[in-house]
Amino acid sequence: MKPAAFIHRFREFSSGRGLQDESGQTLIELALLIPAFLALVFGAITFSMVLCSYESATFACKAAARYACLHSSTSLSPAATADITTVVQAHLWAPPNSSVIGVAWSAGNTIGSTVTVSVTTTYSVGIPFSTLSVVNYKTSAQMTVMR
Repeated sequence: MKPAAFIHRFREFSSGRGLQDESGQTLIELALLIPAFLALVFGAITFSMVLCSYESATFACKAAARYACLHSSTSLSPAATADITTVVQAHLWAPPNSSVIGVAWSAGNTIGSTVTVSVTTTYSVGIPFSTLSVVNYKTSAQMTVMR
């Protein structure tokens, strides 16, 4: 290309008249933005699922602690650890094999003692190309045995 043609082409480009052939620009921009957009969408979905699992574990702990505080060893239907674990599993949204359920009484299952129900869960996250593969969380509830 001769220098005069190069200068003429540069002037057309700088004035805006030389930008007529942009047929692939939109496709390139789309190819660059779609992965970032999809990562953002799937990240929000995964975060929502983990948060829902945590909230269900919190509710399960509260429900089981309430069940335990109303069914002491002196009530007509006393609660054992297996009963409380069943209450937790009925309310738990996380897979049952990834949760560890703990029940502890401060001074036996008697009126006036406290009961603590805890759930520790490992939630598997399926985000491709991410270093985050599991989320671990623990929640607990504590109540005083009433009757």
